[in-house]
Amino acid sequence: MTNDFPRSREITSMTAGLPADFRAFHQLHRKAYIDRAMVYLGNHADAEEAVDAAFE
Repeated sequence: MTNDFPRSREITSMTAGLPADFRAFHQLHRKAYIDRAMVYLGNHADAEEAVDAAFE
């Protein structure tokens, strides 16, 4: 999965201890959640932080 924005933290370390099906869901849908959060939050960094906090 490619992303046009730099990651604020290493995602694989965040999800390393989680079940494989959750990690797959996270990988597949993270960008869509961030795109949606950007509509409400107005910038990529805040959207990324909010989505990652929700997944954690």
